Amino acid sequence: MEIEAGFNYSKMKHFLPILIVLLFISCSNGDIDIQDPHQEIKTIQMNFDSVVDTLYMSDYFSDLEYQQLRTPENRPIGRVRKIMPQGERIAFFDEARKSVWVFSKEGNYINEVEIPQGRGPGEIENMTDVIFTDDGLIHALGTFKVVVYNLEGNFIREIDFNFWVFKFIYDEESDNYIGYASNSSNRELNNEHSKHNLIYFDLDGEITESRLPIMHGKHHIAFTIPNNFPVYNSEQYIVSHLTDTLYSIDGTSVNPEYFLDYGENSIPDYTFDQRDNYSNVYHEWLDFMNEEIHSEDYMSYLNFFNKTDRFIHLRIGSRENQYNVFYDKQNKEVQIGPGRMTNDIDFGYVPFIYESTDEALYTVIEGNDLLRHLTHIYENDAEKYRDPRMERLRELAHSMDENRNPILQKAIFKK
Repeated sequence: MEIEAGFNYSKMKHFLPILIVLLFISCSNGDIDIQDPHQEIKTIQMNFDSVVDTLYMSDYFSDLEYQQLRTPENRPIGRVRKIMPQGERIAFFDEARKSVWVFSKEGNYINEVEIPQGRGPGEIENMTDVIFTDDGLIHALGTFKVVVYNLEGNFIREIDFNFWVFKFIYDEESDNYIGYASNSSNRELNNEHSKHNLIYFDLDGEITESRLPIMHGKHHIAFTIPNNFPVYNSEQYIVSHLTDTLYSIDGTSVNPEYFLDYGENSIPDYTFDQRDNYSNVYHEWLDFMNEEIHSEDYMSYLNFFNKTDRFIHLRIGSRENQYNVFYDKQNKEVQIGPGRMTNDIDFGYVPFIYESTDEALYTVIEGNDLLRHLTHIYENDAEKYRDPRMERLRELAHSMDENRNPILQKAIFKK
């Protein structure tokens, strides 16, 4: 799936901040909220004077696996917004169809669970996130409500609340949700939980805890990305807008674990003091971003954070430039390259890789993108097209049905 780097405004009722479907997050270093003083913060130092021209996939991945996602006739998958590996199953949040597709890890279709849109029982408005828990339940988040369905599409329960959160996770041990406020100050709460980015709430919709105070100058500056809550080896993380510190979550404890140091391209803390010189209206913060951050070419967007056994993969950028970053945890080396990698494993199409497990990255390739890519190679480099390494891709193209669904790609990291 290729993601356009452009602005797409969507105003919601009441005090909902504008969400920009840019699929990046910004960074600054004034929000460290240490709850465990003994927590070691690891720094990932990046030097943008040493960006390589090409990042070869074979330097990081040992193999690429593919799964043809087949669905019932005349029910094509729409726009995959989020990939959710879970045990022997894998689910896909389809933003276009407002549904969740569930497959086995072998690619066998299980079901499409449609999430009703509306204000009635079991319905939500403005769906912004979905989670798939290991008990086979699908939790969907909308405006002031969470609804829960099982794999058969049966409605289980709903949770109403009165605050803004736009991404979330479910903690099975405490039976609580943790919501991400996306820099919304939630001033309507008028209590100690206002102006926090993490809001913990129970199955009655009551707030139990709040964490990560929002730094002055960042309120209501909101971007959306597929996953603000990446997981590695059962460790939960939070990626927050305009913050270059990555936090781990353990129950109600939230501790900094990684600091992203962009050197001269980091946003200085004092930049956010300038916010007072601009409009305080919720949806009028773009002038501030353009004049104080974009104009300086700061590394202001963090698109993805993926942690695996050996590597940490980041996709970052300024408004004008995007980069892939690989941090080797063994030798503490950082490699920075262009926003799109070069596939020298099977010469296939390279989308934006954006979901991880402990040993691999997942992405989806749109069927039409694959067909166009293979056609281009066939017409311009027939010898490469006949290369045995492209056999799997040729077979995928020839077996594609009328739905032309996305193809799941699993990139397996080198050990």
